[in-house]
Amino acid sequence: MFDLCKLGSSAVLAIGLIIVLSVSPAFPEEVTLKLKSGDFSISGELLDFDGENYVVKSKVLGTMEVGADRFHCLGAGCPNGATRPLLKPAGTTIRIAGSSSVGARLMPALIRNYAASLGANVETAAKEDGAQRLHIVGKAGEKLLSIDLKSEGSAAALLALRSGKADIAMTDRPITSEEVSAFKLAGFPNMNRPGHEHLVALDAVIVFVSPENRLDALGIENVSRIFAGEIKNWAELGGRQARINIYAADDSSEVAHTFQSVLLRRFDRRLSPDAKRYDSTAELAAAVAADPAGIGFASFAEIEIAKPVALGEPCGLLLRPSKFSVKSGEYPLARKLYLYTAKRKNKHVAALVDFALSPAAASSLNEAGLIGTEPATVHFNHCRDRVLASLTAAPEDFNIDLMRQLMTTLGSAHRLSPTMQFESGSALLDSESIQLMPAVAAHLHKSGLSDKRLLLVGYSDNSGVFEHNRALALRRATAVRDALLLAANGNLEPEDVDLQAYSELFPVACNGTAEGRQKNRRVEMWLVPKNGAGPAAVAREH
Repeated sequence: MFDLCKLGSSAVLAIGLIIVLSVSPAFPEEVTLKLKSGDFSISGELLDFDGENYVVKSKVLGTMEVGADRFHCLGAGCPNGATRPLLKPAGTTIRIAGSSSVGARLMPALIRNYAASLGANVETAAKEDGAQRLHIVGKAGEKLLSIDLKSEGSAAALLALRSGKADIAMTDRPITSEEVSAFKLAGFPNMNRPGHEHLVALDAVIVFVSPENRLDALGIENVSRIFAGEIKNWAELGGRQARINIYAADDSSEVAHTFQSVLLRRFDRRLSPDAKRYDSTAELAAAVAADPAGIGFASFAEIEIAKPVALGEPCGLLLRPSKFSVKSGEYPLARKLYLYTAKRKNKHVAALVDFALSPAAASSLNEAGLIGTEPATVHFNHCRDRVLASLTAAPEDFNIDLMRQLMTTLGSAHRLSPTMQFESGSALLDSESIQLMPAVAAHLHKSGLSDKRLLLVGYSDNSGVFEHNRALALRRATAVRDALLLAANGNLEPEDVDLQAYSELFPVACNGTAEGRQKNRRVEMWLVPKNGAGPAAVAREH
């Protein structure tokens, strides 16, 4: 009856699960809420019903809010009028505001493909008050839905959402704690929790050089200095004696906007006026490939025949560009794109967001040159650059016996890209990790574990004592196991999941910055051959 694996992440989000801080127990009765469009139901204590949404306390998923338009309420505790019909779509308008990174590329593609999924088309009308008006029109020419799409920046979009001037906010960054507090003061729930915060895509930029350039890696800050025109000759970086030629996308392009936000602003630098600018990033990549002294940047989809460059961090880590490193959150020239919703009582808002989070949105991501969030895998050999950063750690941050165990245990394993994150000193999963659980459970169920075991490996940053950090890392791995077993709902057995903790060993980022320490507070998921991880190598909890 309750099978999250079969539903997948998009369907779980489609039912509109919203974490609720506190509610009044107006209906202290046990009920069952059954999804109208599928074999899914939630049983629990009905706490509230406002005419449109149920608030139910489930023993499995905690307290949540679901829409009455999508669920039948079964049981003596159900309020009257709980199964009223869906609202008709005619004349409805969705107001979408936010980052041009989402608005200019992804959202138009999503709207087109969402319309196609309804058997409808999209018509574009003239702009009104700075917003592009789109109409979704049915086969008979009837207007099903109007959408006002306005690009005005992430902060302005969240403000519009909070003030009721937008139904969906598009952002190219996560909501800040200050913005979450402002929403709370305005009477809204935690906006950085599942049901309100929706990670829809990943964006990344690759720095590349000519195949004739002998340099394979550059320090990330040196890359910013190159593009700012502060480093002018390859010899300054150990290359040949030649003036550096900078190639860059035009300012109007989204890849240029991404590059500015994820690299140059990080080091408070601006692109050199001497850069050769291109409207076409394909032409840019071809020009760099043909110039032994050239360097440029583009998205993953546009690199063509140039040579990607690994990025070096001050602690010795080399971060290589790949879709896996973007999905796992380790590649530094990447950012996450979100949709935020406050109250999804507009049924079309819920439907559009659900579509954006579903596998059906993959073609929209491809059109926009973006990367999806579905799990990917790599072998341990692809992670060996991290070994050096462990070996060069300070003595108090290193344990040679544990490092040998790590390499023995993981040497023949494959890592899954979803990486669970935590706050400092905490074993509580963050919002994005909670959102990822159903997708991970579905992936494991689909791929099967007949010849493998799932090993959850906890890590910490280097703040504090090594052994204390290891104990905290094990608690984090335990928390992930418990949440994953709930999401799998019987399709993953406890005996197929092992736990291990390696404290601050094997970092994915430098601990010298708050951002780096945050990345290192994590749990990784590894698929280990059943004959490759014995009891001595794995810390198991029963």
